[in-house]
Amino acid sequence: MQHVAARNLEIKVACGADGLADIRARLEAEGVAVAERLRQIDTYFAVPNGRLKLREIADLDEVDGAEAKLIGYVRPDTESSRWSTYHVATIAPSEAPALLASLDVTIGTRVRVAKRRDIALWDATRVHLDEVERLGAFVELETVIAEQSEDDAMREHERIVLALGLDRWAPISGSYSDLLLNLGNDEPA
Repeated sequence: MQHVAARNLEIKVACGADGLADIRARLEAEGVAVAERLRQIDTYFAVPNGRLKLREIADLDEVDGAEAKLIGYVRPDTESSRWSTYHVATIAPSEAPALLASLDVTIGTRVRVAKRRDIALWDATRVHLDEVERLGAFVELETVIAEQSEDDAMREHERIVLALGLDRWAPISGSYSDLLLNLGNDEPA
């Protein structure tokens, strides 16, 4: 198992199918290509602090592109760009069902989120082009704190927000799990 702890600056907006097409065109105009096309299922668990999810990933371009990650993160639910601290443990895909069952029986499953995610990499920012089942189309930016300072990361993040025109839409304060639960689906999916 591999473990990574990191921090990023993120924002998420609901943009609809037309907005998603516009964002794709803007990325292409900037010379930023989609690097990965994925199918993800995130199972969120009932935890007292932050969020914990098991992400099962299938690469749409590869037959054997499956992987699994346990992701714990803490961030404020604010309607703006916000800092997120997260921990990622990569696990063998064959171990995901047993881990899923263990976590479900001990702490409980809140909800499952299924999505198609295309990822474009623009400098230290991951641009997620998401089509989420039952919710629609979203764009999410995650500017990772890596080699640059927090100030440089904030400048990069704002530059990309403006270049993609994300300021046209109101930011989403919570996660996809929160949005699904707010639809009235309080039973695990």
